[in-house]
Amino acid sequence: MVIEKLSSIKGVCFVVVTAMLLYFGLRRQLRRWEKATVARQKAEAESKTTEAKFRSYVEHAPIAFFVVNRLGQFVDANPPACQLTGYDNAELLRLNIADLVVEPDRERALREFAELAAGGHLEKEYTLKKRGGATALISLRAVKINDDRFLGFCQDISQLRKNEQTLQASHAQIQYIIDNTWDIIFQIDLQGNYTYANAAAGRATGYPLDELLKMNMWQLSPPDQHALLKNRMQTQIANEALEKTFELEILHRDGHRLWLEITSSRVVNIAGKLTGIQGVAREISGRKQAETQLRKLSLAVEHSPVSIIITDTAGNIEYVNPKFSEVSGYAPAEVCGKNPRLLKGDETRPEEYQRLWHDLTAGQQWRGTFHNRKKSGELYWESASISPITDEVGRITHFLAIKEDITKQKTLEEQVRQMQKMEAFGQLAGGVAHDFNNILAIVQMQASTLRMNPDLSPEIADQASEIETAAQRGANLTRQLLMFSRRQPLKPCDLNLNDILTSITKMLQRILGEDIQMQFKYAPEPLFIHADASMMGQVLMNLAVNSRDALPKGGQLSIETTAVEFDETTVNSSAQSRPGAFACLSVSDTGSGIPPEILPRIFEPFFTTKDIGKGTGLGLATVFGIVQQHQGWINVSSEAGRGTTFRIYLPRLAGPAKPAHAKPSPETICGGHETILLVEDDVPLRRVARIVLTNLGYRVLEAADGTEALRLWQANRHDIRLLVTDLVMPGGMTGKELAEELLKHNPKLKVIYASGYSRGIASKDLHLEEGVNFITKPFSSRNFAQIIRKQLDEK
Repeated sequence: MVIEKLSSIKGVCFVVVTAMLLYFGLRRQLRRWEKATVARQKAEAESKTTEAKFRSYVEHAPIAFFVVNRLGQFVDANPPACQLTGYDNAELLRLNIADLVVEPDRERALREFAELAAGGHLEKEYTLKKRGGATALISLRAVKINDDRFLGFCQDISQLRKNEQTLQASHAQIQYIIDNTWDIIFQIDLQGNYTYANAAAGRATGYPLDELLKMNMWQLSPPDQHALLKNRMQTQIANEALEKTFELEILHRDGHRLWLEITSSRVVNIAGKLTGIQGVAREISGRKQAETQLRKLSLAVEHSPVSIIITDTAGNIEYVNPKFSEVSGYAPAEVCGKNPRLLKGDETRPEEYQRLWHDLTAGQQWRGTFHNRKKSGELYWESASISPITDEVGRITHFLAIKEDITKQKTLEEQVRQMQKMEAFGQLAGGVAHDFNNILAIVQMQASTLRMNPDLSPEIADQASEIETAAQRGANLTRQLLMFSRRQPLKPCDLNLNDILTSITKMLQRILGEDIQMQFKYAPEPLFIHADASMMGQVLMNLAVNSRDALPKGGQLSIETTAVEFDETTVNSSAQSRPGAFACLSVSDTGSGIPPEILPRIFEPFFTTKDIGKGTGLGLATVFGIVQQHQGWINVSSEAGRGTTFRIYLPRLAGPAKPAHAKPSPETICGGHETILLVEDDVPLRRVARIVLTNLGYRVLEAADGTEALRLWQANRHDIRLLVTDLVMPGGMTGKELAEELLKHNPKLKVIYASGYSRGIASKDLHLEEGVNFITKPFSSRNFAQIIRKQLDEK
C-alpha cells in the first residue's frame, strides 16, 4: 500500500517535474523565437535600410549601373545608365544589350557575355549606339551575380580617348619639333655629363648622338672657356634667380670654334631635388656676318630705287629714305611726325583709304596705287605695298610702305588703251568707208556715164559734173577714213624726208597765211625713209592746219627734222617706241595749247573742239592712221597757253633713196562684145555697172551672190570670158571662192575683183594688183572700162 502510495507520489512528481521542464523549456524556446523574430525583423529593417541606402548610392552615382539577365535583357538600370543611352528606364528595360552595341562590337559583346555566365568578370570597351543614332565609346565592367543575373557598370570614355589621342598627337608634335628644330636642346647632370641631346646638337657639334651622350661638357669647351663655364655652372646651381642667357664658345668635332647663345634652367625631380641643368642653345657664329648684312641692308634702304616710309600705328611718319625725298620733293625733316596724307591728290577715292586702314589694322598687307601730289604741286602715280610691323607678341607697332613712281608706266598704259581704242575706231571707220564706197561708186559711175552722153545740154552736163565732183569729195573723205584705219593702199618708195617737206613749204605758207611765221630746220644729212610721198604730205598738211587753227591771232610754226637713235634704255617714251634708227619730224606752234583733259582724245575720229561745220574731226585721226601704216608713232606734248609739239618717228633707212617709177599715162576708153559675168550684191551698183558695160557693147550676165553666179555659169560657161566679182558677198561664198570654183572648169577665165577695202586688206592670200585684176570702190566709168578692156586683152 505504502509502496503503491509512494509509486503514486513518484508518478505525480514525475509528471509535475516533467510538466515544469516542458514549461520552462517551452518558455525558453518562446523567448528564443521571440528574440529570433526581433533579430530577424531588425535585420530585415536594417537590410531594407541598407538596400535603400545602396539604392540611393546607385541612383546618384556618377557612373551607369545596370542589371541584365542571362539573355542580355535589361532588368534594372540607374539614371546615369538612362542618361548615357538616351532611353528612359521603362524603354531601357525593354531592350537587350545587342540593341545598344553597334557592329562590329555587337557580335563580340554577345560572345563575351556568354563567357561571363561561366564565371569571372568582364572588362571591355564597346561602341554604344544611343537613342537617335549617336554613338559613344564606353568602358564596361560586369560581374556575375547569380545564374540569371549580371551586374554591370559603364562609363562614356569618348572624350577620354579623344583627350588621349590629342595628348599623344601633342606629344608626337612636341617630339617632332624637338627632333627637327635647329635649336640645340640638351640636359647635363651636376658633373657636366650629357644626359640628353637632340639631333640639332649633333649637327652643330659634328658628333653622332650616341657618341655625344658619352661625353662631358668640358670636352666640348676650349680650355680658355673652362673657367667661365665652371663659374657659370656653379652660379646657376647656387642661384635659381640667375640671368640664364649667356654666350659660350665650344669646339666642333673637326676642331673649329663656334659660338652658342645658351638659355639654361635648373632641373629638379619630383621631390624638388636639383639633379642637373637643361638648356636651349643657338649657334651665333654668323651674328657678325648678320651685322654686316644688316649694315648692307641699311645701305640698300638708303640707296633703294623705291620710296620707303615707316610710320607709327597712327600713321605719323618716323622714317623716309632718300628716294622718297627725291620723288616727292619733301626733305625728311619736313615730313617726319606728319601724316602721309600731305601727299594726297584728287583722284584716289576715299573708299580706297578706308580699305587700306581696314586691311592694315587687321594685320594684312595692302597693295594699291595712289595719285599723289609732290611738294611742287605736280601730280604723280605711285604703286604702294604697305605692311604692318609686329613685335614679339604679335602687336602691330609700325607700318612699312614701299612705293614706286609709276607715272611713266601709267602714261604708257594710257597710250596702249588709246591705241586699242583707235584700233577699234579704225575697224569701224574701215567698215563705214567700205559701205560708203559702194554708194559713191554708184553716184560716180552714173555721173561719169551721164557726162559721156553727147546729147546732154550744157546745163545738165554741168550738173552731172557737179555730181561727179561731190562724189569725188566723198571718195576723198572715205580715203581719209581708210588712211586712219590703215586700210588705204600705200604706194611707198625710198625718199628723203627733207625733200618732201621742201616741196610743199610754199603751199603751206599760202594755206597758213601771212600772220603765221614759219621756221624750218632740217637735218644736215638726208633722212631716207620708205614711205608714200603723198601721204607724208598729207601728214604735214594736216598738222599745219591744226596749228593754224590754234593760232587765230597769228604766231609761229616751226618744222624740224632730226635723226635719232633709240636703244633699250631710251625706248620708254612711248608704248610703241622701239630700238633702232628713226627720222623725227617735229611740228611746233606757239598757240593756245591742248587742255590736258582733251589731250587723250585728239586722235579719235570725228572728235573736234571746233564749231559745227568748221571741222570733220578726221585731220589728226588721219595723221595717226598714216603714221601707223608707216610703222611709226607719234608723241604729243602740250602746255596751256604755250603751244603744242607733235613729234613723228618713222623708221630711217641706212642707204640712199631709190628713184620712184613714173606713173603710166591714162588709157583711152574702149569697149567690146565679150560676155561678162558681173557678181555684185549691191543692186544699184550692179545696175549702173551693167549699164556702163552694156553701153560699151559687152553682153552682161548679172548675179547677186555666188549661188546665182554658179547657175548662170552652168548655162553660159562656153560664152563667159570675164568674171567681175565683189570679194565680200552674202550667201556664204566669197568672190575668191567663186573664182576658184569657175577656174577649175576654165583655167583661162579672166577675173577682176572689186572691193570697198584696199588691196592689202581685201584679201591677203590673193595676188591682187590695182588696175590689173583689182579695182577699189568707188571708181569712175572710165577706170572701170579701162581695167575691163585691159584684162580681156591680156594674153
